[in-house]
Amino acid sequence: MNSGNPLSQNIFKTQNRYLFMLLKSSELMSSKTPNGTRIKVKNGKKSFLLKNKKYYDELALLVEALKVEGWWNHVGRISISSKSPELINLFEYLLNFHNIETYKHVDIKVKIPKAWTERERIKVLKGNQELKFHYGRNGFTKELDRIVFWDRFESAGYKIVYDEEVLAFKTAVSKEKLATDLTQARIYGNVRANNKSFTTFLYSVLNEKTASSEIQVNQLLKNAAPSLVAKVFGILVDCEGSIRFSGFTRNIHIRMINRKYLEDWHELLKAIGVSSRVSPIAKVMTELVITCNQNFKKLCELGFALCHKKKKERFEKIMKSYQRHQFQRNSALDTYLNYVRKNPNTSALELSKKLNKDKRVVSHYLKRLTEKGQIKIQSIGQKYLYTAV
Repeated sequence: MNSGNPLSQNIFKTQNRYLFMLLKSSELMSSKTPNGTRIKVKNGKKSFLLKNKKYYDELALLVEALKVEGWWNHVGRISISSKSPELINLFEYLLNFHNIETYKHVDIKVKIPKAWTERERIKVLKGNQELKFHYGRNGFTKELDRIVFWDRFESAGYKIVYDEEVLAFKTAVSKEKLATDLTQARIYGNVRANNKSFTTFLYSVLNEKTASSEIQVNQLLKNAAPSLVAKVFGILVDCEGSIRFSGFTRNIHIRMINRKYLEDWHELLKAIGVSSRVSPIAKVMTELVITCNQNFKKLCELGFALCHKKKKERFEKIMKSYQRHQFQRNSALDTYLNYVRKNPNTSALELSKKLNKDKRVVSHYLKRLTEKGQIKIQSIGQKYLYTAV
């Protein structure tokens, strides 16, 4: 926590943290309205609206999304982008919810041939209009191997020309879709705003920072209700996380450079009854991983939800797969023993079909029960039959 705000330090020691108390900042003025509290920086032109005295859902979601997927600065500029149209809609809604005016555009990144080495010979055309561009770096090799340009939030056709060579492509842009027909191209929606009152609020009241290496879990969220923590974790996964579902691998994982931020989330999740692990990967990255049906169920019970279409669908498939196959943790041995008692002289293959589980997994637990002396084996030719003792 930033030690430069003594008022915030004192308030953070209490359990009830009201935003209107934190707003006693020399830089901000507040006035009550029928819809909430209007906040404005002194001598500023634009204000924003706080809808509640406590750290509420829409504010917490917006703050966390901006930290991990966007940026802001001291003069009031705000920007947040994503390849997901669902997230672009959500970002726009959250800003508008606080009476912050927004505008949208698209950022388009196109990988160019290695032979296109002379910048002055490259042109980006939209019809007869020439668009400005800059070079972009490959995220892995750090090479300047692509060009980046922006345009209005609309479907359009483009040409990238290098002397006689042409890359032509179209984009499909709407509230439901962000797509392009060129393999080398990527399209991102971008929501922008200009509101110094809100960015001042982020800096001086919430003590938030925008640099990815410096972001932190703020004290208001650390002391929030478990339901709010679960919802905010959902938008963190939407923006920065991945959902893995392949074979027996089912997990939520988030990779970042900022180890402290993920360690804070590890402790916060632990406080609401969700187990996770944090470990270093590669040279500078840190990973937070959540596995296990009980953890996923706990998150869902507390209000965890995803907006990103593909991640949401994958997580729903994970939960459905557990409903079909998974036993409660530490109950597997008892479950298999009960099945053998009810079905004496049964084989591992027959039991796997009844339980809808892999035969290798069933054989593993039958072996453990045999070693414990709780079941016995009868060999008939090449077939092994199991019976409870």
